[in-house]
Amino acid sequence: MPRSLGRFSVTRGDWIFYSALFVTATVSLLFDASDYIVPDQLRVSPWLPEGFLVLFGIGLITTGYVHYYQIASKQTEIVGLRDERARLTIQQFLELAVRSIEKTRNKPEIYRANIMLIKNNKLAIHFHYRMENASDRSVELEKNQGCAGQAWGSGEQKCADLRRAQQDAGGPSWNLTSEQIAMTDHLGAILSSPIVDINTRDRILGVLNIDSDLSLRETDFLDIEVSQLVMGYASLFGMLIADVIIA
Repeated sequence: MPRSLGRFSVTRGDWIFYSALFVTATVSLLFDASDYIVPDQLRVSPWLPEGFLVLFGIGLITTGYVHYYQIASKQTEIVGLRDERARLTIQQFLELAVRSIEKTRNKPEIYRANIMLIKNNKLAIHFHYRMENASDRSVELEKNQGCAGQAWGSGEQKCADLRRAQQDAGGPSWNLTSEQIAMTDHLGAILSSPIVDINTRDRILGVLNIDSDLSLRETDFLDIEVSQLVMGYASLFGMLIADVIIA
């Protein structure tokens, strides 16, 4: 429990460290003055002062290490809390993004959303909304693979009519494997916006995806209002994700 000294807060580690420092300094001064204040006949051994100094030095180093460890542990705890809160904020804004689009279009509960981040040079889902039991939660995409992969590769927002790919023999394949197609065959349309690092402006952190099992026309993904709203949320996520190390 920290003790308050006016405007300062002192922990037990502080007390131990500075107390050991004070005692060591005091003993050192006394030993330095022993030649003048201690008679020769009272001296036990010529190495006794040095021995005490060594012991107190070891004690000082030990308490200093404990104090440093406490500070390092606290800093790690603070960083962990910061990352946890940032992740919670990202999750809340992801839900808000979906609900705000649905409200502007007056189409309740027709969209899902996820944020795919780049890991090992592949896109993988790190945040999602309405995808608790979805078959495609574990899907991974390479650059230019799928709508999200093409948004990553081009650095631009992409939209895909997935039903056309399913129904037309000559439709776009989006470079997906047969396994990836099977995982996403329930979807009708998807809108993908790259998430750019707000600090560098030239580094893509991942992709924000809004999708639906409805057709492209029914989702309004081609509407400029929806497109700009999704890009705005992608910029917001760029600010939030840039503060969290997710490699």
